[in-house]
Amino acid sequence: MKKVLKKMTVLSLALCLTSMAYNPIHAANDTNDIDYKPVFDASMQYAEKFEEIGISPEVLQEIMALEPKKESTTQNLSNNNDKVTNYFQKNKREPYNPKKYGLGYKDREKMISLMDGDNLDGNPPYTAAEQSERMIYIESVFQKEYYQDKYQSIHGAYLSYLYANHYTDNINYDRTKEPNFDEMYAQIVCKDDIIEYDKFYASMYQGAYVDAFKAGASAFQDIKTIIKDGVSTADLLTKDIVDAKEVVSNKIDAMKVIMSENNYTNEIMDGITLAFMENYNSVENADQMISIINKELAESGGVSEAMNDLIKDYVDLTFTVITSPLVTGLVGPILAVTFFYANVLSTLMPVLNLTKLLVSHNARWGYRAFIYYGMDPRP
Repeated sequence: MKKVLKKMTVLSLALCLTSMAYNPIHAANDTNDIDYKPVFDASMQYAEKFEEIGISPEVLQEIMALEPKKESTTQNLSNNNDKVTNYFQKNKREPYNPKKYGLGYKDREKMISLMDGDNLDGNPPYTAAEQSERMIYIESVFQKEYYQDKYQSIHGAYLSYLYANHYTDNINYDRTKEPNFDEMYAQIVCKDDIIEYDKFYASMYQGAYVDAFKAGASAFQDIKTIIKDGVSTADLLTKDIVDAKEVVSNKIDAMKVIMSENNYTNEIMDGITLAFMENYNSVENADQMISIINKELAESGGVSEAMNDLIKDYVDLTFTVITSPLVTGLVGPILAVTFFYANVLSTLMPVLNLTKLLVSHNARWGYRAFIYYGMDPRP
């Protein structure tokens, strides 16, 4: 009963507080002057190139998560210098692997996605580009509101909370109008937000959602560290990714010629990808992989010389991706929180889970108001 009365009191007071003048409780943070957009754009363009041969960004995400073979040579795909490559070799993080969450290449074929436009759909992004814009904005909110040291080790978790406040749990969000973030106190995370969002994210696909935000946090932090420590600049880092794209573009263009001349469709590429993914852990090098794929495809109709060339090029392409610390260390995490979130995760939120958030929404909004006006500390 006491908790109910407290919630009613909070709501009543919050309604009064909304008419008060703005009174920020945080100090200014002048460190968030990095333009992340070019780096994110270049990373997404890198992934989009693979779509020309039927490899989706989601499948590419899975390829990037594979461990390089011992016999493979580390690829420095930049024409700039090897400082960035060395940084990601020394600061290697666990990759975001969809298979870990039961969301792998073949798993997703059995899944049914929610249709955007339902009364309760979590306000999913329409495109990966929109998701990229959202994440860059949410990061700016984090840097402004939660820049203190105690939040840096839980950066990814707070990105997930802030994202939910602004979009997933924002029942009045309307992308056709000016954002209602201020009136929702979306930049504030209260204790009950943390409790409800932790339950919400944990109930879906074994942590896939929070881990995607953690991947995004690692990308933001790495970009920031690289620039702050003088490893590179934002412009040169973007150029590094563009250079990496040019390397794979040449390989992809050569594969497109083979596909065109032999009328190979994306279904052929799906078969090669399936054989590659299913056998990768059992081989030691590229030659063994080429041999196994050839053998498996031969069982379904034989392998022509052109097909053999395509398989060789495919393995060369994928090994180039897997052995690039820049690509797996930075492009991969960015794809996790943009393409994979937009195209997979945002479409798989059960309405029941979203409804559970709705039940506590108004009370949590009131608690945020308390924090906003300095009446309660931030958790």
